[in-house]
Amino acid sequence: MPDASKNIAIGLLVTLALGLILWVLLFLHPSFGDGNFRLHVRFSDIEKVNVGTRITYAGRPVGEVVKISQVPEEERQGAQDPNEIYIYDLSLAIDSHIPLYDCDEITIGTSGLMGERFISIVPKRPKNHVARPIAFNEVVYSTNPKGMNDAFETVCRVADKAEETMTVLSALLSNVAQGKGSLGKLIVSDDFYCKTVGIMNKMDVLMNDVNHYGVLYHLDKGWQRDRRRQVEEIAALQSPKQFKSYMDQEMFKITNSLSRLGMALDKAEHDAPLATNKEFGRTFNEVLAQLQDLQATLKNYSIEIADTEQIAQEKNKE
Repeated sequence: MPDASKNIAIGLLVTLALGLILWVLLFLHPSFGDGNFRLHVRFSDIEKVNVGTRITYAGRPVGEVVKISQVPEEERQGAQDPNEIYIYDLSLAIDSHIPLYDCDEITIGTSGLMGERFISIVPKRPKNHVARPIAFNEVVYSTNPKGMNDAFETVCRVADKAEETMTVLSALLSNVAQGKGSLGKLIVSDDFYCKTVGIMNKMDVLMNDVNHYGVLYHLDKGWQRDRRRQVEEIAALQSPKQFKSYMDQEMFKITNSLSRLGMALDKAEHDAPLATNKEFGRTFNEVLAQLQDLQATLKNYSIEIADTEQIAQEKNKE
């Protein structure tokens, strides 16, 4: 019995709730004022505007559209803008307590991005004349909305500009890839990589000299000795035969050092740390020093090549 009473009570509550919702939908309408002031506004476009569309004054609902009719052909030309054709006449019922003037702007607005449409009345200051109150049933003309249409037009213009920019950029990249133009000849040329490596090597050598000998490195006796030795090494690599002989000697030294390093690893105990193995540390430092010397020589040689090519190009220009 208690379960049956509970079910009956729940059913009554649901029925009452449905009846209240139905009454609100059928009989309760939002109030927009007394609607005693009538106004005729002519529009050139009333997309999604129907009878019952709300009217706002400075953002607050004050009325609704009560009638939509077409304007006779002989009256479709607007008084304010002769180039605009006004097709529709909308009869508006507005709260009589709202003051309307001939300088106010009447447009069609949209709630949100794709929301409902409404008639928007925006108070404006008069330009070069005294504001005149709008009379009952007076015919006025709307202004073109500057909302979504202008926004879409702006987006379209930006998209067109972006497309033009991408076209120009694509043509520029194509010319660069084909070696056309100053930038294309600079990047695609065979000596661009060598020049870039030479510049980076110069910067690396400069930073190393500053770190080792200080800002006034060129006055240091040790730097001067190293510089003379580097110049002598570069002078000894002028021909392909000399360069090949130098590389063979360096690779032979490095190979021997690596072999001794491998032997030191074989002799070392498996569990003992390499940091405490003196023979391994001595051989490892020797290999590292040889690689650093080879790297320094190759960097100086690349710098010499870049400088030689630059001098040759300057002579050709002259």
